[in-house]
Amino acid sequence: IIEIDTDNMMITVEPGVLINTIHEETEKLGLYYPPDPGQESGTIGGNISTNAGGMRAMKYGVTRDFVNGLEVVLADGSVIELGGKSVKNSTGYSLLDLVVGSEGTLGVVTKATLRLIPKPRLTALIYSPFNSPVDAANAVKSIIEKKIVPYGLEYMTQHTVLTVERFLEKKLPDDQHSAYLIVALESNLEEDLEYQLETAGEVCLENGAVDVYIADKKRQQEEIWEARKAVFDAYLAQYTLDEADVCIPRAKIPDYIKRSTEIEQKHGVLLVPVGHAGDGNLHINIIKPEEMPEEDWGRALEAALDDLVALAHSFGGTTSGEHGLGYTKRRFLERELGKTQVELMKAIKKVFDPNGILNPAKIWA
Repeated sequence: IIEIDTDNMMITVEPGVLINTIHEETEKLGLYYPPDPGQESGTIGGNISTNAGGMRAMKYGVTRDFVNGLEVVLADGSVIELGGKSVKNSTGYSLLDLVVGSEGTLGVVTKATLRLIPKPRLTALIYSPFNSPVDAANAVKSIIEKKIVPYGLEYMTQHTVLTVERFLEKKLPDDQHSAYLIVALESNLEEDLEYQLETAGEVCLENGAVDVYIADKKRQQEEIWEARKAVFDAYLAQYTLDEADVCIPRAKIPDYIKRSTEIEQKHGVLLVPVGHAGDGNLHINIIKPEEMPEEDWGRALEAALDDLVALAHSFGGTTSGEHGLGYTKRRFLERELGKTQVELMKAIKKVFDPNGILNPAKIWA
């Protein structure tokens, strides 16, 4: 960390600083860096490269919304400064926004200035079990219709809850039902937080929730968030898998979850959706069944991923909500955006990196 500027509410960091370090150091000062990807051990440089979102994106947006300035080394070794501490800038094209999310293909980020906000004074969570994944997904729509804006609205299945419990060797408030929502609320006023909790809890029950567990103590909230943030590591430790990172209009989540079961049956894989239900970003774990021969796994994985992405496109969604394309999903770029947009992107890449030395073969083949 180079500087925390409390007057301008900005933090300037080098790219190797961990996200959890940024959160810890700013929150000591009553400030808040909203982007909160599940992997807090990730670096800010990686988050900038993929334009990561995470748990709080529903309310606050993604990494790009909080990057105010960058120092970038270009392919020829020259160094440019993009943005800074000014809150507004309408001078020329925004190269700053172009670099964020470019997966290291346009330049190497060596310093970042990030925007901070005041930290909300009060927080609470609802942990709510449902008998049906579709009921849980419908509750997401209903909460938003009530004009409640949680800072997080997370969806998990029973498979996920049990997998995380085994991994952490800790129990969550309930693990006996097929689907779960975590509704994360915050405010500076106690009466407002109580209203949000009451309203969101009633909506969950109206949509078929079995119960509504309230976590209003710090330790209770930390235990639930620990479980949610351990999901990827828990699956990685216990299964052979890959992950889709689709993002769809959130009103389409119930239909997407129902239709994905057809893909699961078609390809003989296990599909477990986990995700940021509040912004429509579903991380769908594609898991190899134990009985599947190793020689069949690669084909089944790629076919299931193809169908999951195609289904997202059919709902007006996108291939990647926050992980980027890298190598494994680059084949979807032209399918989603079309030839004209891809050619424009390639032309931009050529200007920044004429010899193709920066993270070659990423984003497109």
